[in-house]
Amino acid sequence: FNSRSCIYYYICAIALICGIVPSLALLGNYNVTPASAARKTLSNITTMQEMTPEICANSALGQSNTLTDTRDGKAYSISRLADGNCWMTSNLALDISKANSLSSDDTDIAEGTTWPETDIETPMETEDGTWTTDNNAILFAKHPVKLAGNDGVYRDEYGYYYTWCAATAGCKDSDGNNPANNVDAISSICPKGWRLPRSGTGTTNEFAIVGGIPTTTNITKGTNYWSNGAKNPSFTNGILTVNNSKWLAAGATSVAGFYYGGSYGYYWSSTADTADHAYHLFFSNRSFGPAHSYNKYDGRSIRCLTPASSTDFPDRFDEKDVEVVAVRVAPVISIDATSGMKEEVDPNKITTGTISATVSANTTY
Repeated sequence: FNSRSCIYYYICAIALICGIVPSLALLGNYNVTPASAARKTLSNITTMQEMTPEICANSALGQSNTLTDTRDGKAYSISRLADGNCWMTSNLALDISKANSLSSDDTDIAEGTTWPETDIETPMETEDGTWTTDNNAILFAKHPVKLAGNDGVYRDEYGYYYTWCAATAGCKDSDGNNPANNVDAISSICPKGWRLPRSGTGTTNEFAIVGGIPTTTNITKGTNYWSNGAKNPSFTNGILTVNNSKWLAAGATSVAGFYYGGSYGYYWSSTADTADHAYHLFFSNRSFGPAHSYNKYDGRSIRCLTPASSTDFPDRFDEKDVEVVAVRVAPVISIDATSGMKEEVDPNKITTGTISATVSANTTY
């Protein structure tokens, strides 16, 4: 019995053990996740309302799908973008004109509530339609008509346009007040499991991050980051491409009518600037402004996101409720040669002698 036959024996034993535990990951970096969530990615769901932070986190960067909003049956393209979050890559087109049409079962509003409580106007559908200068107004436009002197023509892919108080389902902060001073609204008309992006000054502006601006950059109000932060921005045929994400220059609506379709993009965030102004993403052919601020009564586009972290929805995801977990652990195998060895084994030559060894693996833990 020599070391060559011994080595052969232990190689077979090692192969057997490795075959038992090949899928286990590194023990020192183990992850605990719901087993059901671990089996789902963007490719395994069909509706917007099925989305969770765990499903987003399980999806590969760049993974995409088309999901249906259960509230009206409309479909939206979805992708996990370079910032790690899952975004709508098409614009929201939700009719909010019917009273009590949205509930917490399908919409990003407080648990057990419905919204809106009263019918909502849809002005600007005809040349006689009028907008408003009331910053607390809840209005939206489906197919706004271009008024004299304004640029751009409406296209269906632009989606609908909402005042900020419409976009945030009532413009309330956690204390029930109209948000201001970099405070976020607590609700939105996004599907359940989704929310409006956060904007404002500082380092947590999600428009800036998805645009490739480093998280160490202190975003300032109204600054153009086209050539000093945004990653590979370009603008062609009314579409902004930045950090591998694409945004439609859908224009906006206001008291001046529908304007700048195909030339400028305006997307609401959940973040207020003042009692009358809120932050939004603004871009054009040479501008990328993740923290622009303007009147809350303007009608702007909406794209929602699902973060790849459950901490963003602390009141809607309780980690203590997880009953089954999957723990990934690395294979650990030890061979302990203890007797009959007069010197350290040289792997380049045959060593004879009696070897006693113990082979073990962490198959129980």
